[in-house]
Amino acid sequence: MTSSKTELAWAAGFFDGEGNANASGGTFALRMPQIHPEVLERFRSAVGLGKVYGPYPATQPNRQPQWRYEVAGLSAKIAYEQIRPYLGSVKKEQADKALAHYTATVHRHVLPPHVRVEIQQAYQQHTDPLIGKRKRGGKIFSKEISFRNAFATRWGISPSGLYQLVHKLEKENVCRSE
Repeated sequence: MTSSKTELAWAAGFFDGEGNANASGGTFALRMPQIHPEVLERFRSAVGLGKVYGPYPATQPNRQPQWRYEVAGLSAKIAYEQIRPYLGSVKKEQADKALAHYTATVHRHVLPPHVRVEIQQAYQQHTDPLIGKRKRGGKIFSKEISFRNAFATRWGISPSGLYQLVHKLEKENVCRSE
């Protein structure tokens, strides 16, 4: 990620005209559709992050197949911070709003210690350590998503946010299924 200022300025100009930044589903993302994968690869090379996907077939007559650059999460934040100084005001405002929403969502998942303990106890009570699936009343409960939805609703976060949080807590050895 040691691109020249000239290359980052080019990448910012290209993103300014072709790209979009958004925060949905609990993540921040930069995306750009394009019919020429070479320029998407150049952008990816300039910021050093992300991936080019495609080709996707044309959905209407007289259209060409399309490629898409995409980067999400912390990598998107890093990529955006590299091109931000060179962006025009409209795109900068759009991306800043999306990044602020993402940052607020991430900080919402930093829960107080008593809630972390509650999550840990709930997962220990409903997890069979040998099988690794949630249980209710001694029977394996295969609808793990319902289990997550109930807990997510309890704490006011999205089910996918809870899933990410539990994995983070497991890495911190707060939630253990043993």
